Amino acid sequence: MINKKIIALCICLISASQTTFARRYRTIKGNTILVSKLLKAIDGKSFGLHGKTIRAILVIRTRILHMLHGTAQKDGGRLGSYTFDGKTYTVSQLQETEDESTVAAEIVHAWLNVVKADFGIQIHPFLELGRGFKPQMLILIEESLRLHRREDSILHMWAGEAEGQDMIAFELNVQSFDDLSIFLHDLLNFLDDLISSCPKACLQFIDSLKTDREKKLYAQRIKQVFEKQKAKINSYR
Repeated sequence: MINKKIIALCICLISASQTTFARRYRTIKGNTILVSKLLKAIDGKSFGLHGKTIRAILVIRTRILHMLHGTAQKDGGRLGSYTFDGKTYTVSQLQETEDESTVAAEIVHAWLNVVKADFGIQIHPFLELGRGFKPQMLILIEESLRLHRREDSILHMWAGEAEGQDMIAFELNVQSFDDLSIFLHDLLNFLDDLISSCPKACLQFIDSLKTDREKKLYAQRIKQVFEKQKAKINSYR
């Protein structure tokens, strides 16, 4: 049985890296615990999911959040990651522009190609980390999508492609900013579920913070969030 305090720490890891919720479709409140037997065999293992994997997941989910919603500014606003015609946009804003048809369709499509190319760059280190592990990852993605009632997601198709073919499939199937936004939110849900379901790997990551000076601030943020999450923690008791 998963230690409840460890689950709480996993939730803190997710909250500390700025958890967000999808705008376009219903999500399950809170993070889902995956129950696949596969997790018992790979959680905390050097050949499976370990502390470095959690670090990589936190990095890629932060990058995805920046794509979707921009980066926080001192004035409380958010700065988009993409500049077109002298104006910065987030994926969410580009999605609205596409829906409102305020920009010619061919221009929006050209912008979409730029953002998709950027996603390919952002996701590449994560894909490299998972090389040779894709069949196992597909099992976990399928469980996450099923629990979130998202079995028809492009993410399922993308994850099911052979290694080296996944980004080709992504290019062919993501044909709008609506498609891209939903895909990214499905991917975020999965990454959050994976963190919540790997207590041993989370502990390895937290232990690594004690000796990594660059992560001291991150450790303090986790501690602060932990204090704010007492109500959520109590729900696991």
